[in-house]
Amino acid sequence: VLTSGRRVPAKTRNALALLDGRLVGIQQAGEIEFLEPLTPELLADLTRALRVSTLVRRRHATGDYASVPMRPYAHSRSGR
Repeated sequence: VLTSGRRVPAKTRNALALLDGRLVGIQQAGEIEFLEPLTPELLADLTRALRVSTLVRRRHATGDYASVPMRPYAHSRSGR
């Protein structure tokens, strides 16, 4: 994803939160940072989504979900 501003390496544990096409949050190295003011409800929802998506990706990467196919966009480029 190309946006102006901060760069986030494309690693399995990093994630982006988009809202109406805008980058509003980043999870990098286990830390979540929001880039603009959001309502408390939206902050909670996005935080939960970022944390859950990281756990799911990690389980897929370790084979914990070996019988559950991954969505095509969730595959890493290295094929792991």
